[in-house]
Amino acid sequence: MQYGAGRFGEGSVIGGRWRLVEPIGSGSMAQVWKAVRVAGQGCVAIKFLVPAVGARRGWDDEERDRDEAERRNRFRRESRVLKDLCHPGITAYYDDGEHGFVPYIVMEHVEGDSLRDFLKRHGSLSLPAAAALVVQLADALAYAHARGVVHRDLKPYNVMVAAQTGQVVLLDFGIAKLVDPSATRYTMDGSTLGSTGYQSPEQIVVGDITVRSDVYSLACIVYELIAGERPFTEEGEHALRDCHLKDRPLTFEERGLPVPAAISGLVARMLAKDEADRPDAVEVREAFRVLAPGPGDAAPRPVLSPDVTLPLRTGEARDDVARPAEGPAAGPSAGKTPAAAPWLDRRQVTALCARADREISERSPGDAVRALMAVADRVGAEWGTRSPLVIRVRKTAEQGADLMREAGDAIRSPDGGPTGSSGG
Repeated sequence: MQYGAGRFGEGSVIGGRWRLVEPIGSGSMAQVWKAVRVAGQGCVAIKFLVPAVGARRGWDDEERDRDEAERRNRFRRESRVLKDLCHPGITAYYDDGEHGFVPYIVMEHVEGDSLRDFLKRHGSLSLPAAAALVVQLADALAYAHARGVVHRDLKPYNVMVAAQTGQVVLLDFGIAKLVDPSATRYTMDGSTLGSTGYQSPEQIVVGDITVRSDVYSLACIVYELIAGERPFTEEGEHALRDCHLKDRPLTFEERGLPVPAAISGLVARMLAKDEADRPDAVEVREAFRVLAPGPGDAAPRPVLSPDVTLPLRTGEARDDVARPAEGPAAGPSAGKTPAAAPWLDRRQVTALCARADREISERSPGDAVRALMAVADRVGAEWGTRSPLVIRVRKTAEQGADLMREAGDAIRSPDGGPTGSSGG
């Protein structure tokens, strides 16, 4: 493919909306850049598919073309998966497209630390802090699993801890699988997906992947949070994979760690070799919720930075953020100030989002988009900035605003030429 036609770098404008600032991550398939809006405020992360380097040496043209098609299809699938997921613990999707011939995905930029860097700095966590982190991560997985999505690459590098809020956010659905049997698969025969040290046994042997494959990977992270190291630490990829296939890790009791027997037993079940013996993400979330701080609780010691208990202690990690059952009494409509406005109704806002989505899909933003733009700030104040519905409102309002600006430019310049040359 002619990747050269879509070259990008610092200062490049992508999709006419975002200006690249700096690269913030890269892997075998993609490079991620921090970007800012050309018009307006706010940062986003833009993920670009990059050409395969080195791995194709010795391949013929047909093999290279097949690999290229698979990579692009997998990248498009990630975009579709993210578009359908709206959860405070999953990075939010904004847009996608191509820059030249290079596909890209625009998503939420999470300012903070990867869980890997977080653990390097803090080491093993206190049980309340570990529980708070697990509750958030298991909740995000339970949400994805309920929608037929298996992440397949759960590891500390793919988890972020937001700097200001302590929210735990799951990233990189690049190799996610749709468990719907009718969904198209983009995994080459004989290939294994996932990361060594966190892969489930069935991933290692290229077996059938289910939502409980993610639970095994989550168990490896849970083990590391509490014990300070992964269940298996053998050197060498082959030896490490053998351990995950055949060996039983030491329990927390055998390590002399003061962990409740119920939690130790749960983690042992999460690490079962047979996926049918593992609990689901909902059971994991509810078991750890008992140990995690709740609304109004003080931060556990030692205090962490970022504080992963903060979302649970303030309620902002939940969609059902506590608020008065009834808003302020509605007075006469004349002269009513924003501060005295009634509390927003979730069902009405959800219906408004649906109507705005239809207007956007028809490329005809109208009353619903304008109404959504008008409440975009209020929803965050009432329900918390990371509520799934708040994320959806803001994302939809932003898409509608962009479309309205594009429509305005088209009206001012019907021939596609420069705009703004006249005063009105």
